[in-house]
Amino acid sequence: MEMRTYYHYTQNNTTYVSFLANSSTPEVLQTTQVTNDKDALTRLVEDPNCTYLKTPAGIFTEVTLPVDEIIQSHATDSLLSVNVTFQRLNSETKAEKYLLNAPSSIMMLPTDSLRVFFEEEKTFDYKSVFTSTLSVTNSYDFSNIGNMITLLSENKKNGLATDPDWVNKQPKRNKVLLVPVSMTSTTYTQSNNVTVIENQMGLESTQLVGGANTPIKVEVIYARFKNR
Repeated sequence: MEMRTYYHYTQNNTTYVSFLANSSTPEVLQTTQVTNDKDALTRLVEDPNCTYLKTPAGIFTEVTLPVDEIIQSHATDSLLSVNVTFQRLNSETKAEKYLLNAPSSIMMLPTDSLRVFFEEEKTFDYKSVFTSTLSVTNSYDFSNIGNMITLLSENKKNGLATDPDWVNKQPKRNKVLLVPVSMTSTTYTQSNNVTVIENQMGLESTQLVGGANTPIKVEVIYARFKNR
């Protein structure tokens, strides 16, 4: 950002127009305020037949992961992978020229980590934060969130070790958010490395298969050693 101060001056009976340019420093910030129709958003959120993603700062989809079921059903086995896909629904609106684009990239992270993630400018780590891009099959695929399941299970175990009432005090313990994001990458040795993940501030929106009436299928693969 640059601020220009224009002024006039006279020299040799001639009046000139010039300006003084002042470039901004990192202390000068551009801030954006977004106002949404809260009643309209509430109607979308309460729809039991699907979930929504809307930007900027509109709607995130919250997902309850079956952590206890995944861990306890095969307590003696090793967890190899946990795969989950969120299928996008095509809009039924006929006025296609007014439709918003679907988010190209979304992020999955624990619900209670959302604010800290952006404030501390973190990035995905394939442990507590995962990203996915819209695929050619019109879906967002998270191919292996096994580390997320293990982390949430360990959080519960550690919490109960110090507080028997930890579960009741942590209603969001198994919940994650799907958040539309924009990612900045750098190319090094023919590979793209994501360096910055930010809230998507463009106008984007989509419906996802899900909601109270449509649970999402989770594919889990375990392994065990065979005794000879």
